[in-house]
Amino acid sequence: MIALKLILLPSTSLTSLNTISSLLSISKFSALILSLIFTM
Repeated sequence: MIALKLILLPSTSLTSLNTISSLLSISKFSALILSLIFTM
């Protein structure tokens, strides 16, 4: 999916930074959910 996004979108530094930031936010959100589940 990431490769398809990079191919479809113009390969600029802004788009790559946006994808990286979105992936980091998703991973942080999932880690927070997992920590909440394990603490309960």
